[in-house]
Amino acid sequence: MKNEYLSIKDFAIKAGITSQAVYNRISDPSLLKFVKICNGKKTISTNALSLFSTNQVDKSVDTHLQTEISQIIEILSNQLEEKDKQISVLTFQFSEKDKQISELNERLKESNELNRNNQELNRNNQILLGRQQEQTKDIEIIEPEKKSFWSRFKSKQ
Repeated sequence: MKNEYLSIKDFAIKAGITSQAVYNRISDPSLLKFVKICNGKKTISTNALSLFSTNQVDKSVDTHLQTEISQIIEILSNQLEEKDKQISVLTFQFSEKDKQISELNERLKESNELNRNNQELNRNNQILLGRQQEQTKDIEIIEPEKKSFWSRFKSKQ
């Protein structure tokens, strides 16, 4: 490769990075030996392109992303475990509530049956009372005829 010097902007384009990234690394001792000032401007040798290989940048980005992804996965896993615990507790509570509802339904059935029986008894009592009242009206109390003193005396003879 021919030792050619490029402006920061041109070097950044060839390296596939931004000019700011080049400026950030320009004070790095490994890069400083490729920097030359021409006509008051900093230029960088094309030989320094190997320092800016996309593989190195990709590896550092990949490592950083992997770290962040691992942290996010761990956080999400913890949240999932917590949600699973909550779901387990809620499922248990629902089953208990279902049992309570079943018991209450049974009690309600029993109560309804007792209520029906009481209504039937009341109806029968009403019928009996009505019949008794009718019988007392129909039956006239027949009092024996009172006999006079003399008539009783005569009948004994």
